[in-house]
Amino acid sequence: MPIGPLQDDGSALYTLGIGADLDGDIPIPGLGFLSGRASLGYLGIPIAGISKQLTIASLGVGPALKLALSPRIGIDLAAGGGYALLIGPTTTAWNPFAESLPLGVLRL
Repeated sequence: MPIGPLQDDGSALYTLGIGADLDGDIPIPGLGFLSGRASLGYLGIPIAGISKQLTIASLGVGPALKLALSPRIGIDLAAGGGYALLIGPTTTAWNPFAESLPLGVLRL
C-alpha cells in the first residue's frame, strides 16, 4: 500500500509499516465522568529502496470525558497534546502534536 509522496520513478516512497498505541485514563476523584489521559505511541514506516525506516515515537497527555448513554453505549471525548520524536535515515527531530480521539463507543 503506497503511503506519502512518490519517488522520481513513480513508485511509493513509503510502504505499509507497523504501529502501536497505549492509552490510559486516570479518574479524577469526585468527577466520575472526567479523567486525565496519557498516551504512548510508536509507528515504523519502511522507506522503499533502502533498508531503513521512518520511526515516530510519541508521548502525550490531555483530558477525557466519558458519558454513559446506556450500559453498552457511551460517548467518549478526548483531546491531547505532546511531543513526537521523528527519526529518519539522516535526521532526528522533536515536534509538538495535538490529537482528538473517537466520539462514539460501543462497550461489549
